Amino acid sequence: ALGVVALGTAVYAAGMGLVQQDDRRFFAYLFISHASLVLVGLGAVHRKVAAEQWNAAWLWAVYVSLVLVAPATVALLAAWGFVDNWARSRTNAARPA
Repeated sequence: ALGVVALGTAVYAAGMGLVQQDDRRFFAYLFISHASLVLVGLGAVHRKVAAEQWNAAWLWAVYVSLVLVAPATVALLAAWGFVDNWARSRTNAARPA
């Protein structure tokens, strides 16, 4: 289900990138490039909170920061999503079949 949402947002942003002009087009392309990694980053945050049994306030802080300081939070989540995706794929590749 999450993959369908990610695909839908990427298709929407790609369409917006085609019809928008100048600066708006740049932000549409930026959204396309970060959308899937941000979703992976959010998944990593949820997994970390569940595994470490952290307080749910951490999740609230992440989502509130997505609204208040979106560019910085998106960049951090995309970076975390990239590292998490890379690290988990290497861990899974090292396991015997």
